[in-house]
Amino acid sequence: MPKVAPIIVAALPIPNSLNAPTLLDLLLKILNGLLDKGISVVSYACDGTEVERSVQKLFLEKTSKREFKIKSPRTGCGDATVVFGIYRGQAICIVQDSKHALKTLRNNLFSGARFLVFGNFVAMYRHILAVALGDGTPLHMRDVTKVDRQDDNAAVRLFSSATLKYLAENHPESVGVVLYLFVFGELVDAYQNRRISHAERIKMVLRARYYLDSWTTYLGACGYRKDRYFISREANDILHILIDGFIALIIIHRDHLPTPAPLLPWLHSSEACEHIFGDARDVVKDFTFLDFIYMIPKLRIKLHGAALRGKASNGKARAAGYSHTYFDHEGLDLLVLSTFPTDAEIMAIAEIAAQEADSLIALLGVNVSTLHNPRAQAWLPSIGSWLDDDFDFLDQDSEFEDPVSGETDNLQHILDEEENSPIARSAKIDKQCLTLAGAAISLVAEDATAVYVFYYISCLPTECSYSQRFAAIDEEELEQVTSEEYVQVQQVRDAIRGLNLPDQLSRPIGHSETKISELDFDILIDMRRNHETKQAVLGVRQRKARNTNSIRARLVQEFHSALRDAQDEVAAGTGLERQTRWRTAAPGGRDGIVNGARLPEPAAGNTANAVATAAALSKTVSFIGSLN
Repeated sequence: MPKVAPIIVAALPIPNSLNAPTLLDLLLKILNGLLDKGISVVSYACDGTEVERSVQKLFLEKTSKREFKIKSPRTGCGDATVVFGIYRGQAICIVQDSKHALKTLRNNLFSGARFLVFGNFVAMYRHILAVALGDGTPLHMRDVTKVDRQDDNAAVRLFSSATLKYLAENHPESVGVVLYLFVFGELVDAYQNRRISHAERIKMVLRARYYLDSWTTYLGACGYRKDRYFISREANDILHILIDGFIALIIIHRDHLPTPAPLLPWLHSSEACEHIFGDARDVVKDFTFLDFIYMIPKLRIKLHGAALRGKASNGKARAAGYSHTYFDHEGLDLLVLSTFPTDAEIMAIAEIAAQEADSLIALLGVNVSTLHNPRAQAWLPSIGSWLDDDFDFLDQDSEFEDPVSGETDNLQHILDEEENSPIARSAKIDKQCLTLAGAAISLVAEDATAVYVFYYISCLPTECSYSQRFAAIDEEELEQVTSEEYVQVQQVRDAIRGLNLPDQLSRPIGHSETKISELDFDILIDMRRNHETKQAVLGVRQRKARNTNSIRARLVQEFHSALRDAQDEVAAGTGLERQTRWRTAAPGGRDGIVNGARLPEPAAGNTANAVATAAALSKTVSFIGSLN
């Protein structure tokens, strides 16, 4: 519910090495306790790691499954089946943290390990770097260089309508990137937007599903390997959990809750957990488990204050890591969020979503009707189908097979073996093999002479004598033959040149007659502008184009460059950082000197290990000495 702070119900110090079955036992303990208290748990959200997704799948196996099918609007495509579980009479679905998913999609686009291909276009890091380097760009250089892969603000800026508009105006040829940012930005905002109806959210979610299905079908039809030319397996799994999880949330809120309640999808996430840990570090940076237990009342007050203020983190921050927005409820309409579409309305929405996905795919140069109907694909006939019955003698089983050709092949094979694989033998056998090889060479020479004689004799009139048939060829006749062939070659070249054939791809699908100059992305930009969050609107860079000719502008650039070089990268707080702070001079001291004494420099590496071992040994010796 809005303006209600998260409640901490469980805390346990665990190592990073716990496997999925062990974590499942902890999950069931918490879940059973909540259900015993009459709390209707409807979702279990994780942030996308392999182990946590495994826990989700194991949890579904513990439940009695329910299915909701959405009939595919496309001919030849399978229906979309959404699965959720019933545990102790309570309907529960699994979802992924949508903001983590957005960062995963950003990282997939930036990864050099994948070359994202769809139709005639690709999407890769170079396109985003070009945006960041341009004048009037909505992105910061820090968003694309020295990347913080867990930066929420950078991910939101990348998928914002401002970035789409900049690409459409300055890089219209980057169609693959535009559609990638549009489709998946819409999917995440189906969870994060505070204003739009659930019917609109379902369309955004299903559009992403049909786009993904077409992408994978295209890669398979064209022979592209998914482990090289598609998003990562983890990202694909997360997206499908997001898509199915949202539909399941709609069905559960509509049909399986004891009392009606609005669906606030942005609260079905792991963001509250991260916020709690962040506030805990504000209280004690390197807290222990005991510290955390004692600070729970204080954390409760801090979370309640944040929920009442409803103030989100600074959207313009760079390399700031997590940016918490789940308690921002500006523009909230609980009546709209409590209205859910019927099954018939969901089916109608699916048809619209499929049509929009097909329109987007057509922009990439892919014929959707051909893509999803293998029978409609144009395949070239085999060479054998070009031949008629007059060429039956070419068949290997033909009764007109020349028996001499088989003998010739066998003889040549023996000669090759003789030359390449000599074996030890007596002089008599060696001489015999040499004689046979000479005879074979004579046969080859005789065959070549016969072919040569047959060719020239057949080209002369029959009334000519044997000697006349070997007379010199008329040069004028030979020149005439050459000129006639030249004319034929020129005619064929002129005919091909007249067709004005464009360059075509070597794939069976992926062709398009649409020119880049004819594309108009205004509709997509308007849709993103209507669906994006307040964080996306306020977080983009809004500086005007740089005047690099100005002396002041050049000075500002030089200052920024110098400040970047002067930045000291300090590690996140750990026990080692405490030790560093303890050895640092207190206020009033200088150059590491306090009260006239210089503090010792902290040792590192093997030296530190040796110092620690010596200190422990000296304490042990002192203790034994005191006992004596």
